[in-house]
Amino acid sequence: MASLADLVSGMLVQLTNKDQSRASASIYMHENRLVITEATVPRSAPPPTIFQQSLGWLDEKGTKIRYQLMYYNEPDAPRPPFQTR
Repeated sequence: MASLADLVSGMLVQLTNKDQSRASASIYMHENRLVITEATVPRSAPPPTIFQQSLGWLDEKGTKIRYQLMYYNEPDAPRPPFQTR
């Protein structure tokens, strides 16, 4: 399923394993860097979604940013505007 983290496009995968544990992974490409998150929890635990919801991006100065338009990692495309927080 498609996923967004501060308007950076990515993919989210949620799985139920044979032992009924649940796994969640997200994959993003930002500034030509591949970012993969993964979390697995036992059957009795809450879903592992909080981990993916905490992902964010920093500019070159280390300030948190959020894009104003969808960000797709395309080498020849201009970078969309963003707001610092």
